[in-house]
Amino acid sequence: MRRVFVKELSCVTVESFSSLLSVSASKAGQYIDMLLERGVLSLPSLRNKKSWQYQFNFVGLVVLDEVTLVVIPKYVPRDELSDEDLIQLLRVIRKYGGSYSSIVAASELGVTRNNRIALILRLIELYSEYGSYSNYVRAYKKNGTGAINWERTIAKYQPVFANGTPVYFDYETNESVQDATNFVTRLHNCILTECSKYIASTGIAELLLVDEIELSEESIQDFGDVDSIVYMLEKELSSQYVTWKREVIDLLHRYVCDEEVAIDGWGSFFLGNTSFHAVWEKACKVAFGDQLNATFKEAGLKPKGAYQNSAMKIKEVIPCPEWYKFENGDDEFCGTVKTLVPDTIVMRKIYGKKVFAVLDAKYYHPRLGKTPEGVPELESITKQFLYQSAYQEFVKTYGFDRVVNAFLVPSFSSEAYKMGYVKFDGVVPSLGKPFSSQVDMWALPAKKIWQCFLDSRRLCDEEIYEILGAQEDGWMGERHGSLLFLPEEINGQSLLF
Repeated sequence: MRRVFVKELSCVTVESFSSLLSVSASKAGQYIDMLLERGVLSLPSLRNKKSWQYQFNFVGLVVLDEVTLVVIPKYVPRDELSDEDLIQLLRVIRKYGGSYSSIVAASELGVTRNNRIALILRLIELYSEYGSYSNYVRAYKKNGTGAINWERTIAKYQPVFANGTPVYFDYETNESVQDATNFVTRLHNCILTECSKYIASTGIAELLLVDEIELSEESIQDFGDVDSIVYMLEKELSSQYVTWKREVIDLLHRYVCDEEVAIDGWGSFFLGNTSFHAVWEKACKVAFGDQLNATFKEAGLKPKGAYQNSAMKIKEVIPCPEWYKFENGDDEFCGTVKTLVPDTIVMRKIYGKKVFAVLDAKYYHPRLGKTPEGVPELESITKQFLYQSAYQEFVKTYGFDRVVNAFLVPSFSSEAYKMGYVKFDGVVPSLGKPFSSQVDMWALPAKKIWQCFLDSRRLCDEEIYEILGAQEDGWMGERHGSLLFLPEEINGQSLLF
């Protein structure tokens, strides 16, 4: 199977897509319709129908008959994505989306084209965790290793008496024997083997880190027609109370019953994400140890000034807008509405100095030249300054030495670097020290951020040095830069104050 790479946000026409996949124009049109339906493509611009531009708004894999289409993130150079990088991205997509079971369960009407691969992977996932579906039948064995069945032993064997005490030289034991001839066990093994062969044939098994499974030489036709198989599955389900086994039976039922699931009829499947910006935001939260939802107590903040409630969350420091109704010359309070919510808040000590950082993960691919391109828009810039202003009293109360405001964008670089910054003089009033008069933009090595997300860990000190540079103003001697979080910890507890 051929592998074809395209870049997120790149555009194709029917003609260019036909050439890219080496298929006829009519086939390319069918693929485009299907990709539009699944949200992989969008239609950003209309001209005449032959030159319509379709844009990829998706990151991941799409298998189209004999072609594996790989849509790579927009920040990755077209020819530099290795299999290792792709495996990492697919693992990130899977973790962000949760278990494959959540993808399968998304369709109440059965397995659709967009989640058939999820069904296969969920079956394999369950097999990796629990093994083949199996039932155990009770059996008895002479002089076995199981518990002695005294009732059968007394009835079947003659004892020898020693000092009036019966002694049995032979005895019956209870044994649990796996029923290898069980219908569902055989069907499960057959379908697992078939699914394994299929994803191996697509050439993506190694990318999904799926080992080959060979458990059966039977075909589904050996089990009878669909109605017969369904009858046997429903019969088994009625007497099965183990959760994972019930899920396996349900997946086998969907596999057998849904016409779109038949391997012979499969022409495509998808594994990716159409909202990759949300994945980047989540990964940055994990990597930087976001404290937005932490309580004052969890953040190590003692009651002080207006902040006496230790159960109050950091995000609740920002007040909510209040609405009032003006009627008959009086003001009447109507209630509050949703307020500002920063992306990520980080509070750390840096060599004895306290830093408060407001970070906003932006899944952008900016270019800073004579004319800035692909940069955060006015609303995002304004919000960053408003966040700082909203935390003004909090920062002063707890005596922070410095406030950092920054956008975090992904890059394919092995090291972080500061791309630049944005100012809004004349509109955003200067708050003076310790507040920032600019919003920095940092390009982060995405692979390290993804790995933190996969490992559910915060960046360690060494990685923070490399990714965010070191502190200026003489805090770090030879090092320079404008952003560094160096947590001082004892037994894993951050000592902010």
